[in-house]
Amino acid sequence: MSATSSSPDLDDLESAFSNLTTNATPPRGLWTQFLLNLAAVSRENIQVREKIGRPRVLQGLIAFINDELESFPEGVEAALRCIGNACIDNDTVRQHVTDLHFRWAVRCLEHSLFYGWRLANLTVKVLYNICLDFAPASEQCYRDGVPIKLITLCYWNACNKLEDPLAIELLFWTSAHLPNLPDSPLHIGSDTLLEVLRLPPAHYRRLQGDLESPSTRESQDSLLSIDNYSMLLETTCTFLRDEQVQRGICQSGVLSSDLWALLYCNEEYMDVLCAIEVPDEEIKLLMPLSTSLTWILSDISAKPEFVASNDVRSDWVKANVIERIAEWRGFNNRLYTAACQVLGNMLWVRKDQPETPNMRSVEEDVSWLVEQREIQRGLFQHIYDASRNPDLLHSAAGLLLQLARPSARVREEIVNSEGAESSLDMLCRHENQQIQQDGIKLLRALGQDNAAVQQRFAELAQAAVAKAAANAEAANADGDAQTVQNTEVPG
Repeated sequence: MSATSSSPDLDDLESAFSNLTTNATPPRGLWTQFLLNLAAVSRENIQVREKIGRPRVLQGLIAFINDELESFPEGVEAALRCIGNACIDNDTVRQHVTDLHFRWAVRCLEHSLFYGWRLANLTVKVLYNICLDFAPASEQCYRDGVPIKLITLCYWNACNKLEDPLAIELLFWTSAHLPNLPDSPLHIGSDTLLEVLRLPPAHYRRLQGDLESPSTRESQDSLLSIDNYSMLLETTCTFLRDEQVQRGICQSGVLSSDLWALLYCNEEYMDVLCAIEVPDEEIKLLMPLSTSLTWILSDISAKPEFVASNDVRSDWVKANVIERIAEWRGFNNRLYTAACQVLGNMLWVRKDQPETPNMRSVEEDVSWLVEQREIQRGLFQHIYDASRNPDLLHSAAGLLLQLARPSARVREEIVNSEGAESSLDMLCRHENQQIQQDGIKLLRALGQDNAAVQQRFAELAQAAVAKAAANAEAANADGDAQTVQNTEVPG
């Protein structure tokens, strides 16, 4: 073979290209040398890359990869490099490869799970060249299940204190970054689902040493790691919004605690970043993702399947949800909001479920929460302290509403708790109309069938209703004024 990386003889390579397109099989040694030379030459020679980029040549390379994956690793690696080189800055070739689908890449990633990660890292580099700023390839990778294998690769890297920015970015491109996810959802098994939930925390644990070291935490690499964490978290949120994934979490009976651990880890990470004075623009990347996690957890906890597999008095609910709600000091707003959402949704779902002999009634659980755990005291304290946090106020008021539903005895216990009167007053007079409405609903619920409570809060109720009516009238007036302003006057 006379072709070399410095002076390729294209005519001499032509017979080997012919072998690729006619499925001829030369001796393995010659085949290896040809592919190695071709990979080396194609890095710099555009003419060679164009020849590799022909559909029939690409078909031959992919067929070779599929046939020889388990028995001929050197040749497979060289064939992968040829494909990756051919796609450099060439959308036509990228489309040719995309049209052939990416099952070969999935197989390479699968194979590396058992036989080492060298092949996986090379496959990632090849896919990176194909998908770079080329959405059709990213979409086809999603359809063919490439992100599933990338999740496992990124999780393994994080658990072993490694970081592969290309793999993280590729996972992001082929899932979260897609403008519209393809219609057919990915099939995510229980093992992959666990990796989805544990991937950002594993990456955070890998980062902890760097963040705690003054010599490295301000470096460009440290900031790059924050960007990578953000991409991983956004990717995780993308999967967690999928109905199939949410159903899997509900039905597992054990993954709910991992979902909460993910939320907790993210809040801890942001606290660390604030403490070491990382630039605000870096922290701002995580803020909307943390909010998304809170509401994803809320959506999942409102499903009957979630309530069926997660008891209000289970260890993880008591430790992470109930204890957090009952705390009086030192709380995190988003974690507290999430805890209120989870418990409130669980009680809301339970109210419509028929009672069974083997299951406690919702009234029993509410009585335990209010009379024994006294969570309403923590709720009232936090409502008063968080007057400028509408998400927390809305969630806390919603939980109190669920606690007030089942029993007159519990309602009286709630309304007579320390902080009840000042918190109700703040809710009902709040400048935010949604919070004001929440306060009015809660006041009505607590006064149900109790003349003494109704009389005690009569003045507040009248003031709240009058303020709500005034707000509605003002909103209507603003709407009318806007309509007049936007109306053209005939000349």
